Amino acid sequence: SVQRDWSHDFCPDLAAEIGFRGDVAGSFGLFLPWNAAHALTNLLQGVDVPPDPEEIRDMAGEVANLIAGGLKQRIREANDLAVEIAVPQIQVNPNPAEASDKGKYQCRLLFRTNVGMIGVRVFLKGSGKAK
Repeated sequence: SVQRDWSHDFCPDLAAEIGFRGDVAGSFGLFLPWNAAHALTNLLQGVDVPPDPEEIRDMAGEVANLIAGGLKQRIREANDLAVEIAVPQIQVNPNPAEASDKGKYQCRLLFRTNVGMIGVRVFLKGSGKAK
């Protein structure tokens, strides 16, 4: 299921945030509890692996990069706008209430999955430089 906003009890252990700039600027963030991040790591690797924090952080950055790349493509196709994305920034024990890049428009979604809650946050503003 999907919630339009985050509940106060959502406390992610890991965040991967990617800034973007160009005709549209802002940021995309993926927020995960460790159990969901570990399950995604196993899924992407195709095997069950011990919970290695380094591999889990790398996976979070890769998944965020894939999603941000898709967002970039949709922005370009739907609106004929040029957008560049930055390198993912990984945070351990992030505070999802704090925004590294406050935008004019904001969307927060919380996905309830079989491996736990996964949060997604997108900020949009006018043109600018990625962080």
